[in-house]
Amino acid sequence: MPRGSKPGERRGGRQKGTPNKTVVAKAAHILAAAGEAAKAPSFSAYIRLFQLAEDYDRDLTVALAKRPQNQSKIAECRERLARILKDLLPYEKPRLTTTKVQGDKNYPLFDLSTLSDRELAFLRRTVLKAQQINEQE
Repeated sequence: MPRGSKPGERRGGRQKGTPNKTVVAKAAHILAAAGEAAKAPSFSAYIRLFQLAEDYDRDLTVALAKRPQNQSKIAECRERLARILKDLLPYEKPRLTTTKVQGDKNYPLFDLSTLSDRELAFLRRTVLKAQQINEQE
């Protein structure tokens, strides 16, 4: 009895049209990228403002190259660029804020019980000589 399959007969193995690992991985990667693109906002005001700043900076560079003829264009580009950069600045460099450090009666900032009488007297004289600062909030 002959072994093996008859001519044209298929036994075992992957069915015709079944994707291999590489094709499946590529499809998964494409779907993941498409999902990320769908999640990403189509319009970002920050990115658009940044692009406008770059455009006006480019216009300003071109206008400066043709200096004598375009004084009004230079002034207009500088004005627009300054406005855009002023709007962008808080996102690039956040403002620094002051933090007031203070203790209360139950939880003082310093433990003065370890100071000697002489050190306490010096501290008292120093504090009395210091001027109070008016804080505006």
